[in-house]
Amino acid sequence: MKERIFICLLITALFICFMSCENPIIKTWWEEQENTNGKIGTGSGVDNSKIVKADPIVDWPVGLKGIFGQKLQTVTMPCTHMDTTSGTFTWTKPNTLLGNSRKQSHNLTFTPDDTSHYNIVTKNVDITVIALNMARIPGGTFLMGTPPNDPWYLPEEGPQHQVTLDGFYMSEYMVTQELYEVVMNNNPSEHTSPAKGENKTPEQFPVDSVRWYDTLIFCNKLSVMMGLTPAYRIPAFNNSTDPLDWGKAPVNSTDPNLPLWNAVEIVPGSNGYRLPTEAQWEYACRAGTTTAYYTGNVFDYNTTGWCSGTNLGTDITVHKVGMLPANPWGLYDMHGNLLEWCWDWYSDSYSGASQINPTGPSSGTNRVIRGGWYLSLHDELRSACRKEFDACLRRWFNGFRIVLP
Repeated sequence: MKERIFICLLITALFICFMSCENPIIKTWWEEQENTNGKIGTGSGVDNSKIVKADPIVDWPVGLKGIFGQKLQTVTMPCTHMDTTSGTFTWTKPNTLLGNSRKQSHNLTFTPDDTSHYNIVTKNVDITVIALNMARIPGGTFLMGTPPNDPWYLPEEGPQHQVTLDGFYMSEYMVTQELYEVVMNNNPSEHTSPAKGENKTPEQFPVDSVRWYDTLIFCNKLSVMMGLTPAYRIPAFNNSTDPLDWGKAPVNSTDPNLPLWNAVEIVPGSNGYRLPTEAQWEYACRAGTTTAYYTGNVFDYNTTGWCSGTNLGTDITVHKVGMLPANPWGLYDMHGNLLEWCWDWYSDSYSGASQINPTGPSSGTNRVIRGGWYLSLHDELRSACRKEFDACLRRWFNGFRIVLP
């Protein structure tokens, strides 16, 4: 009888020892029982000062992407510990520059919802850094449009008139496919194969096939991710700046939401991302020059921009951003590659009067697009050349870049 009791006690002791040492969840549970004197909970009989916090069991995320120099978008993921416990992952930008390497190791912090029992833990994880470089564009005055004696003059490019602009920031590149996908969770682009001689990194291509209305959503979402005040609101949706409140973007001229979206406004005092006005675009493209292109009056296929010109066998595809030299203000691909959306409604001429920070007509049918694209003739890439396009349509030649006030 005594031998049986001894054997049972021994087996029990071995079982408890095994479970405590080999299973971290059971071990932590036993530690909590010991440190609460056998009492669990938050009642008056529990001495919480004696609780030893445990490290949560964390399923660390992989394949993260962060926008250069800013905070990674906060995500919530479950953490299993005894019963299901949730928490939040955050990545805070370091105090030093991120450098040039696209894949970098940074501290990711997990904060459990229950911090009374579980510790906040950190771990180095790989984050793919996406560059969003903004060039500073100084304020100033310039002549917008084309003089009538210019051999390339078109009526919609006149009359030439004086425009004064406050300083602003403009993205060095058109919005890339990888940046668009991180913000919007989709990539509408049709160009995903590299041009001849360029390596296979389609994430560095400018995003194409973007509706004008898509750019409004993108700008507001990006602004929130970067801790800025969204620039766009739609009065019909309680002046909301949240694209989720706007419903689906219009896709054709008969869409019932079209008049509502066309009434979009810029929030006064907002500091978020937005499309450039047409005046901002031309001013930034010229970068202090008065010639047809910022490289001079003669188009140079090696330095000015991407277009087929009169030779359809040359450059008849999109190219990675930044392959040609930047203009004097540090902006790439302002001539060619893809057409770029602007904020303004299109009109077939300018007023001719001097203007300060113009935003274009108050209404219209189509929106302005600028810059030309890779199948354009070279005269269509001039700094003053302007076109119009239906804001509802999504085509393979439309891209965009963004500005900040």
